[in-house]
Amino acid sequence: MSQEKQLPLKDRLKRVQENFTTSGPVIEDFSFEEVVERVEKFLIHTDKLKIAFSFGNKAETDSDTDGNVGFDPIKMFQDYPDELETLSMYVGHELDNAEKDLIEMSNSNLCDYNTLVFGTALKLANGEKLSEPLNEFIVEHLINPNQSQKAKVGRPPKTKQDDLFKYMAIKFAVKHNLKPSRNELGPKTSACDAVEQAAMKLQIFGYGYETLKKVWMNRKVFQTAI
Repeated sequence: MSQEKQLPLKDRLKRVQENFTTSGPVIEDFSFEEVVERVEKFLIHTDKLKIAFSFGNKAETDSDTDGNVGFDPIKMFQDYPDELETLSMYVGHELDNAEKDLIEMSNSNLCDYNTLVFGTALKLANGEKLSEPLNEFIVEHLINPNQSQKAKVGRPPKTKQDDLFKYMAIKFAVKHNLKPSRNELGPKTSACDAVEQAAMKLQIFGYGYETLKKVWMNRKVFQTAI
């Protein structure tokens, strides 16, 4: 086991937010070249997340009425503790963009319920303030943890997986104080440029600047996607 994985879970969650999630404060201490390197690492973990989405929750779970297997981050972490970074990427995006929907669905959906619990732990480990609805949810969970037993597994992703991960990569680059895109004559130092360069280094195709810019322009689709 690496020295990183021997750290207490709270410390691991703190490091994860800076390096592998789109949430948290803006980071201003990196050059454009350093941001590209960090996006490379982000894309590597994105590939692991794609696998998790493709195969659903590898843990033994029930399917929903449509036969779709849900993505439960707590169950996944129990079975694959080395994938904390990958799971945190997913949960960070969920909580940033669909907290209200998660809370509304949590009484009937175990994946949503456990995503809220996992996401709250991520926020608390990093000293982030909880919204009032999220605060009420976690208080209820601590007092009545059996509430999760009423929920059922389900709710698969609702949008194109590849475009969703492109959006997440751009948002991760924007977190480093880069503008999302640029005009045609401007320097190629936008978030979309950073993602394009990182993808080229990893020989990942389909991440051209214009494609990424289009994904960003349509970002409202992904802000309630999962």
